[in-house]
Amino acid sequence: MPAKSVKERISRALLPVAVLAAGVCAGAVVYTTKPPVEEEPPEIKPRAVNTMAVEVRAVSMTVASQGAMEAQQAVNLVPQVSGAITWVSDKFVNGGMFAEGEHILQIDPRDYELAVVSAEARVADAAQQLETVRAQAEQAAAEWKQLDRGTPTALALRKPQLAGAEAALKSAEAELVKARLQLERTHISAPFNGIIIAKQVDRGQFVTSGSQLAEIASADEMEIRLSLPEREVVKLDQQKMRDQGLKVRLASLTGEPGQIWEGLVVRAEGRIDPKTRNTVVVAQLNGRQLLAQDGVSRLTIG
Repeated sequence: MPAKSVKERISRALLPVAVLAAGVCAGAVVYTTKPPVEEEPPEIKPRAVNTMAVEVRAVSMTVASQGAMEAQQAVNLVPQVSGAITWVSDKFVNGGMFAEGEHILQIDPRDYELAVVSAEARVADAAQQLETVRAQAEQAAAEWKQLDRGTPTALALRKPQLAGAEAALKSAEAELVKARLQLERTHISAPFNGIIIAKQVDRGQFVTSGSQLAEIASADEMEIRLSLPEREVVKLDQQKMRDQGLKVRLASLTGEPGQIWEGLVVRAEGRIDPKTRNTVVVAQLNGRQLLAQDGVSRLTIG
């Protein structure tokens, strides 16, 4: 093969390699000599919005509910002594109202008056016996001193007899206090300002200790249990309710139209009714304003 042909073939084979090498060198020169790129943060344009000044003020939330009135305190009136009822107050009827300490009933006091007289006599007799034993003890001590027989015994000085006489006087005085207390208990009075819910006895009837005479409810404070759904409970100021109570306005559904009373919601019962999923809160009102009204009322809480 001619030498010229070989050289041409070698030249043709090396030509692409030479071109590629020249391109790499040129790229390297451009990369190393390029000017630094200056970075600028993108411009963020604010979004246009409407604004207004905020005014802080109290907002009154109103919750409506209804419930039945109940006395905060209701008790059964019972006697502590037995006997026939000899007198009843004209107010001793269903719905009759009494002030605290007002006389309601009188049980026949004669047996108890006699017991007081007997107890007073026993006290007088025991006091006389004590004075007699005391004088005898003083006389015994004086005689023993005159005889000069040494240290006297307690029996010689009649000390046991003196102690017995003192104890007998204390017992008689205690019996007198008890007799007077029993006599006082024949006079039956109202335990608080209240109203007669139901009476069970009347004049001439014999009653025993512990038997029920009447049911009395307090007229000072009434309570109303209000069932509220959760969406209404969240409107209540819980802290204010615990500290000072939330104002409540009451309007009777059966009384005179437009008649309104005020009270306070003072507590929540702390449980949720499993059937209704409602929470029960309790309102308190002055009972004397409501006693003439029916027990079902409409309430507004604020």
